[in-house]
Amino acid sequence: MEKLKKLNAKLMAFVLLLAILLIVIAMVVFGSKSKSLANSLMEEQLRSACFFVEELLGRLNGDDYSLQDGQLYKGDINLTARTEEIDKIGNMTGLAVTILWQDVRKTTTIKDSSGKRALDTTLEAATANRVLAGESLFVKHIMIQEEQYTAYYIPLKQPGTGEIVGIIFTGKVRSEVDDYVNSSVLQAVGMLTAISIVFAIIGCLTFLNRITRALMTTSSYMARLADKDLSGTIEDRFLGRSDEIGDIARSLNSVQNSFHEVIRDLQKSADGLDAENKSFLEKFNMISQNIGNINIAVEEIAKGSTDQASETARASDSVINIGSALDQNADNINDLNASVESMNNYAKQAYDALQKLLNIGKKTSQEVTVLKEETNNTNVSAQKINEAVSLIQDIAQQTNLLSLNASIEAARAGDSGRGFAVVAEEIRNLSEESSKGAEQISEIVSQLIRNSNISVERMGSVEQNVGVQMNQLDGLNTTFNGLGKEINKVSGAAGSISEQTRQITAMKDDISNIIEQLAAISEENAASTQETSASMQDLSCAIDECTAGTDKLLNLSDELSRKAKDFRL
Repeated sequence: MEKLKKLNAKLMAFVLLLAILLIVIAMVVFGSKSKSLANSLMEEQLRSACFFVEELLGRLNGDDYSLQDGQLYKGDINLTARTEEIDKIGNMTGLAVTILWQDVRKTTTIKDSSGKRALDTTLEAATANRVLAGESLFVKHIMIQEEQYTAYYIPLKQPGTGEIVGIIFTGKVRSEVDDYVNSSVLQAVGMLTAISIVFAIIGCLTFLNRITRALMTTSSYMARLADKDLSGTIEDRFLGRSDEIGDIARSLNSVQNSFHEVIRDLQKSADGLDAENKSFLEKFNMISQNIGNINIAVEEIAKGSTDQASETARASDSVINIGSALDQNADNINDLNASVESMNNYAKQAYDALQKLLNIGKKTSQEVTVLKEETNNTNVSAQKINEAVSLIQDIAQQTNLLSLNASIEAARAGDSGRGFAVVAEEIRNLSEESSKGAEQISEIVSQLIRNSNISVERMGSVEQNVGVQMNQLDGLNTTFNGLGKEINKVSGAAGSISEQTRQITAMKDDISNIIEQLAAISEENAASTQETSASMQDLSCAIDECTAGTDKLLNLSDELSRKAKDFRL
């Protein structure tokens, strides 16, 4: 038990080190993914803010944007002078907001260190050209007023014509973005670390408990083997392990099986030897008794040989009667030949009908195969429709989320966001109706798929039945072929029997001559029986010696059986 405790301590240390290594690897991988997710969320926030600013600008009085005396107007509203409203938008979203005429900043919440707004400054040419060409652009790092920003740009379009006249910008100071990303990563990694440690401890304790129980079970099994108890078995869960405990369990199982086979064979051999010895003893006793009976029988044989001569004469008369029966048999064989010919004609007609039925079965099998393929194609098409419905449901869910986000932003905007809230509500209603329609389509397609699967299963069953029918027809075809061959064999056998009958008739005369010779041999047999009687007396002495040896073998088999039964199987 002391060695087992040391082994448990070493295994626990190894598992804990492995858990720490896995945590470090997970932190690196998951940290990278967390940063990517945080950046994506920041991009989505900036993009939504840009479209929110675009919506607010579109709701102002006036139709077109214009530049007058270096200031940006929409209709008769001076956007450059209305700094309070742009500041309000920035405070509400927590972002920097700028509106540019072409690539020049005409109103902005960005200020330098002295508090002066960054008006009439220009956007870098590469970024401005891409946005003015109609592209929405996310930039992780851009320098504005000696400050790093993460920004999102969308084109500013004239309400009537859609002409791009400027750019809408929303951004956040890069240091604040990094703080947000790092905070998200630390929270995720901290949670992952705590979960990993808990699972590592639980896994370690479980692993050590399994090893301890496995060793205790193996030790108990070895004790039973030492006590000559071979009746126990090792559980399959220990035999299936790939570690050293599994090797020990498999080795012990192999030893037990080997001992089990040896002891079982030994017991069988002992029981068999005991049974054979008893059988030999009984047979020797029987032989000894039969020898006396044989002596009596030999004397009777001598008397019977005398009577055999008279019986031989009677056999000669029986041979004459056999000749008459052979003549009648020849007539019956001629009738059999006529019946065989009729059976052959019927078999040919049945074989032709079977060939036509086989051709029909093959055509049916081909048509069933084509119908099964078409049913499978229908099933595949239904699966694709179901996938498209799932895509529609996903789009509806995303639209619903965007509508909810827009409603929240409209609520923040107060009275100026009421119209935007109405639009968001209509979008949400449209999303719900789309989701409901998609669910109805999904139910219909699911029913179609279930019906199609049932059709596929039934077509498979029909195809199997057609295959079984074809197999049976092939077997019947083989049977008819075999029947034709057997009929031919019967026809040949009938001819052969006719020929053999003629030969038997000739042999009848020879048998008559042989019977006369048997009478003379019977007289010689009487003299031989006297010599046989003397030999049987010598054989009786040898049997008595074998009986004594069998008694000794019987004692040895009893001792072997007692020793083999000491083991419990």
